[in-house]
Amino acid sequence: MSPVPLPPAMPDYIVSMPPGPSEPPSCSDVLQAAQYVERLSNANGFSNVAPGDHAAAHVYLHNIVHAKAMADDRGWFKTSLREELRHSLAEMMHPRGSNGSAHPKEAIASMRTAVIEQRLDAFDHRLSAVEKQLSEIGRISAISHNRSSTPDALVIVPFVDGSSPLEKPHQLPALTSRAIAKALSLEQSHQYFRGYFPDEPIPGDLQSVQQRTLAAVGCPSSD
Repeated sequence: MSPVPLPPAMPDYIVSMPPGPSEPPSCSDVLQAAQYVERLSNANGFSNVAPGDHAAAHVYLHNIVHAKAMADDRGWFKTSLREELRHSLAEMMHPRGSNGSAHPKEAIASMRTAVIEQRLDAFDHRLSAVEKQLSEIGRISAISHNRSSTPDALVIVPFVDGSSPLEKPHQLPALTSRAIAKALSLEQSHQYFRGYFPDEPIPGDLQSVQQRTLAAVGCPSSD
């Protein structure tokens, strides 16, 4: 995988950019991203700093944290997988019946297949549970951030099913501000609503759709 892309460059006299992150991101990359958000917040007096710059900085921090968490989880998975495969290979090399005696040679091949399938099924179940938990953590984190932020510095909130609004099959504009939500087309607004409220009918008027969508991502209420 390629490293998390940096936010759009800012002039050095306004704020220094963070160094390019490693792949996967390190703890230092997370710290550098957080410090960049803070430096940009302290540069509000410059006319060159636009709301979109703040939004991009927060999105970058969110992406770095998410990538770091996923990398850490993959490390756990690889260690666990190595141990499980070692155990499975031991069983396949020395298959024995319930009474401890060796199985006939003609039964070894089918037993090997059964052992592998059993282990893979167990890993699929565990991995699905971990991915679901990570997705929900990411959603809660993003919503919490948006509730304490400004309407012009929102981070992307995954849909209820864990998919990203920016990726296939959705490929929607990044909902990083109230202004962007208001500028969405009717179909784009409906897609966002279905992503956050899959079991609810779409309201008849566009304003209600936009208000519900903004509330779903934690956007602060308008004055």
